[in-house]
Amino acid sequence: MKTKSKNFIKKYYPCILFIIYIIFIHSRMLTTYGDDIWFANFKGKPLLDIMINRYMNWTSRFILDTCLFIFNGLNKYIWFIIDIFMWILCYIEINKMINKENKTKLSLILALIIILYPTIDMGSSGWVTTTIVYIWPLALGLYAFNKLSKIYNNNKLKIYEIILFVISLIVASNQEQVCLLLAGFTFVFLVDTYYKKKEVNKGLLGVMILLILMLLNHLLCPGNAVRLDISVKTSFPDYNKLNLIEKMGLSLNNTYEMILGIRNYIYLAFVIILTIFNYGKNKNYINVVIGLILIVSAIVLPQLNIFNLSSNYGGYLCPTGKNCLKVLPLIGFNTKTYLISLLVSIISIAGVIYLLFNTYIKDKNMRLFMPITFLAALLSRFIVGFSPTLFISGYRTGIFMYFIFIILIIKMIKDMKLKDKDYYKFLSNVTFLIFVMYMINYTIKFI
Repeated sequence: MKTKSKNFIKKYYPCILFIIYIIFIHSRMLTTYGDDIWFANFKGKPLLDIMINRYMNWTSRFILDTCLFIFNGLNKYIWFIIDIFMWILCYIEINKMINKENKTKLSLILALIIILYPTIDMGSSGWVTTTIVYIWPLALGLYAFNKLSKIYNNNKLKIYEIILFVISLIVASNQEQVCLLLAGFTFVFLVDTYYKKKEVNKGLLGVMILLILMLLNHLLCPGNAVRLDISVKTSFPDYNKLNLIEKMGLSLNNTYEMILGIRNYIYLAFVIILTIFNYGKNKNYINVVIGLILIVSAIVLPQLNIFNLSSNYGGYLCPTGKNCLKVLPLIGFNTKTYLISLLVSIISIAGVIYLLFNTYIKDKNMRLFMPITFLAALLSRFIVGFSPTLFISGYRTGIFMYFIFIILIIKMIKDMKLKDKDYYKFLSNVTFLIFVMYMINYTIKFI
C-alpha cells in the first residue's frame, strides 16, 4: 500500500501542488464586495422575472447571469467548491490537450505557469461574479475544445461525452469571448477537413451551427444594445467619435497594454520558451536576435510608460454618469506616445508570428496552426475596442488570452523532445525564475 501511495504521489504531485495552491488562494476569496453584494440582494425574488428583465435591458449571458443570482444568493462555500473544481478542470483539460502521456515534469511546468496567472484579476467585480463569468466559461470551453478536437480527428464520442460536450459548449459560449474563440477554431477545423478530404465533417458542422446561434444571441439580444448605450453615456462618452480603424487601434493599444504595458510573466515565459525552442530547432542567429528583442521588450517596456494603464480611466471615473471625464484624452489618443504604442504592438506581433512560423517549418500543420492560435489569443481581447462594456471591464477580459499563451508554452516545451538533462534543467530553471518573480509581485496581495 505504501508503495502504491508513493507511486501515486510521485505521478500526480504536480496536480496535488496545484490543488493546494488553488485552495489557498480561494481561502482569500471569501470576502464579499462589489457585484457579489448587488446580485445577493435579489435573493428570494422571482428569478424568471429578473432574468427576462436582464435579457431585455442588460445582457445576453442568460445562463451565466442566472448562475450569478443563484450562487450569490446561496451559501458562499457552494461557489467555493465549484470554483475550485473549475480551476482544476482548466489544468486537467490543458494537460489532456498537450500532455497526453501525462509526463510528470511537463505537468509540473503546466501547474507553475498557470499559477503565474494574476488571480487578483478575478476579484475585480467580486470573486463570485467575476469567476462565474470568466473562469467557468474558460474551464468548460477547454473541455468542449478537447471534445471538438476528437470530432475533428474523427474519433467517436460516447453518449455521456456528447451530453457533457453540448452542455459545456452552450454554457461556455454564453460568454461572448469564448463563443468567438470556439466558433473561430471550429471554422478552421471545418475548412481544414474539407481541404484535406473534400467533404464536410457533419459533427463540426453541427457544432458550427450551434455556435452561430449563440453568436446571434449575443448580437441580437436587446439588452446588449441597451447596455452599450448606458456604457457609452456613463463610462465612455467619446466612444461614438471613433471610426472602425480607430476602434481597431484602441483594441490593439488596450490589448498590448496587458502584454507590454505591465510586467506580464506569462507572456515573458512565452517569448523566452519561443526563443529557446526556435534556436534548438533551427540554430538561426537572426531568429535568436528577434527572440531576444522580444524578451528585452517584455522586461523593459513596462517601465517606459508607453501604454496608459486602464486603472487611470474608464467607468471607475463616472459610475453614476455625472461629471464623466472623456476617455480619449486620458489615454492620450492619437498622441505620439499612443502611436508609438501601436507601432511597438505591431512589431511585436510580427516578431512572434515570424518565430512561430519558422519554428515549425518542418511541420506544415503546426506551422500555420501555432500562429493562428497566437492571433486567436490576441483577438479574444481585440473585441474590447468594439465594446465599451468590455473596455471598462479591465484586465479580467484578458484571461482567455493568458490561457492560450499557456497552451502555446506547454505545446512548445513538449515539442522540444528534450533529452539533454542539463538543457531541460535550464528550461525548468527559467520557468521557476519567472514563477518566483510572479509570486513576489502578486501572491503577496492575498496575504
